[in-house]
Amino acid sequence: MTAIVDVQNNFATPSNSQQPFNPHDQHLNNQHPQDQHLNNNNQQPFNPQAFGPVVASGRASQGSHQFLQNGYVYEAAVFYVDTNSMYLPFQQPGFAPPLPCQGNVWRWAQDKIGCRWIQQILRDEATSDNERRQVAQELHTHAWEASRCPNANHVLQACIDTMRPADFQFIVDEILQKGEGSVLKVARHQYGCRVLQRLLKHAGSDEVVEQLLEGAAEICTQQYAQFVLQHLCEHGTEQQVTKLAEILAQNITIAGAHSFGCAVLSKALDHACKEARTSLAHALLLQTDLLLRMSSSRYGQLTVLAALQVAESFQRAEALSTLLSHEDTLMQSRYGRVLSKQLDTFMKNN
Repeated sequence: MTAIVDVQNNFATPSNSQQPFNPHDQHLNNQHPQDQHLNNNNQQPFNPQAFGPVVASGRASQGSHQFLQNGYVYEAAVFYVDTNSMYLPFQQPGFAPPLPCQGNVWRWAQDKIGCRWIQQILRDEATSDNERRQVAQELHTHAWEASRCPNANHVLQACIDTMRPADFQFIVDEILQKGEGSVLKVARHQYGCRVLQRLLKHAGSDEVVEQLLEGAAEICTQQYAQFVLQHLCEHGTEQQVTKLAEILAQNITIAGAHSFGCAVLSKALDHACKEARTSLAHALLLQTDLLLRMSSSRYGQLTVLAALQVAESFQRAEALSTLLSHEDTLMQSRYGRVLSKQLDTFMKNN
């Protein structure tokens, strides 16, 4: 059965009935005053789950049916109710939600659809820094929790992308307030790593970078933290990237033994200064056993080739001799064969 939701007259009916239905389920204890005119003895509670597909009519109908299956109609705009019985608008082109975000930013930021609306306000609808600060103000004291939330982390990223560093400094402060190792915890987190990447891109805090460098050997092989270190290579200062390259060189057997660590090594070889790149390449090429293992792995062989390209001539010649003497071993693996072909091309061009 299909439910017809009239967004102009604020009622919903099944397609084979003319009986109006109350757009509020009975589990909602506090009914909005503007919905009281819908209450009478002849109306039944509207249960969206009972009707299957929902078709909207009226000026808000376009694109709204996918949310109306679990939602409600309110003030000629389409809303749905989150797990906290909070009204949240489905944002559509052509009309603005009638409810202001003031006082609701944190609750909406935690919701799958609500967080998108907050992002839209920050990125597109806010016309001044002051308006963005007013939105972000309601996230104060929630930055740590937001960084670990699958929805609210996107709102933090929008704050960092659209606001001045001084205005989103509260995010950095609240992470650091969690104590020693807090930055590493965020870096390891599935969602927190995204927030750190944005911070490094737009305003690399010295305190954040310091903790990342202290734990670089520990997190360079972690699934999510590796992306944070790669961003540090891309957006950090020359001094910061040089320090990271030195740490990786000192822990080359740890970083090179894992595919995630190889990805970080490749970024460091691309973005560090010439001296730091050369030192890192030499540290890798001197480890014969590690070199052979990496040459047979998907990401390791790319790092080996990058190291050969930046190494000094004598170190490169010695490493090429080692690899060619173990060509039979390379040919036994898929990526070893790939590297072997690349070595032939490399030697012709050099």
